[in-house]
Amino acid sequence: MKLSTEVIARTALTLLADAGLDGLTMRLVAKELGVQASALYWHLKNKQELLDAMATLMFIEASDNVESPRRDEPWEEWLIDRSAAMRRVMLRYRDGARVMAGTSVS
Repeated sequence: MKLSTEVIARTALTLLADAGLDGLTMRLVAKELGVQASALYWHLKNKQELLDAMATLMFIEASDNVESPRRDEPWEEWLIDRSAAMRRVMLRYRDGARVMAGTSVS
């Protein structure tokens, strides 16, 4: 498997189930990927960038197949539905809301 920011972030999201956010380290992610931690730093500068990449993947997951509100759909209901979708994604991952908080989604 070729190492990339996305592969690293997906691996980290998987590791959240056992490690939680407090136990998630670059070293743990590297071990899971079968590489040295220094290999991760070619793709991510630090753990904050890892969290940003993880949050971006979560946002993409929540935004999958999003369409604009229909003409007859009140925007408030559309927004509630989008918020509920984001909440479901955050609940799918241990500490998912903590991952999203304080990150920059790009």
